[in-house]
Amino acid sequence: MRNGDFTRTNDFWYFSTDDHLPWHTKQLGVQVFFAQGWLGLLVLTAFVMVVWRKLLRNALKGSLFAIALLSSTAGFLLIGLLSSPFDAPRLTFTFFSLMFLGLHDSATDDDPPLANVASRNKR
Repeated sequence: MRNGDFTRTNDFWYFSTDDHLPWHTKQLGVQVFFAQGWLGLLVLTAFVMVVWRKLLRNALKGSLFAIALLSSTAGFLLIGLLSSPFDAPRLTFTFFSLMFLGLHDSATDDDPPLANVASRNKR
């Protein structure tokens, strides 16, 4: 081992620190690109677009479930513009769980349309 007794100070030794901020990518798109490359970024973008298209279609039909999923995933990605929520595995799992839930056909007969909810609230 070279410089095992530190006679040449820190030569051949790597320091570590608990401060991860200098090495932190603080934007979701940059983080996905850094971790997975262009292919990962394109796949994530395509996945979000497919799910949002379905959710928007169901939201326009009056599905409250689709509106809730659309707004929650939009909020997550909005935070991703200035931070990287994928750093926390629980948040990543929650995001992808919500996205896969969005692929489910959310416009069902059990979900009341917005017009019915609005008229019920006026009473």
